[in-house]
Amino acid sequence: LYKKGVYIMPSYKPRITVYTDEVTNEKLAYIARIENRSSSNYTEYLIKRAIKDYEKEHGEIKLEGK
Repeated sequence: LYKKGVYIMPSYKPRITVYTDEVTNEKLAYIARIENRSSSNYTEYLIKRAIKDYEKEHGEIKLEGK
């Protein structure tokens, strides 16, 4: 995919929709910019960090067939 002079690879990752208030969204975008990430990418990082922290405390989450 070519957009605004840049080649963009399509993502085949599953999507999650999150509804939040405007202030939370703006603060997330602010932190993401500081971290040189998109809001989506930073949200993925936060989710993965939360899963890692959970598994550290409670043990690995076993998924059927994985």
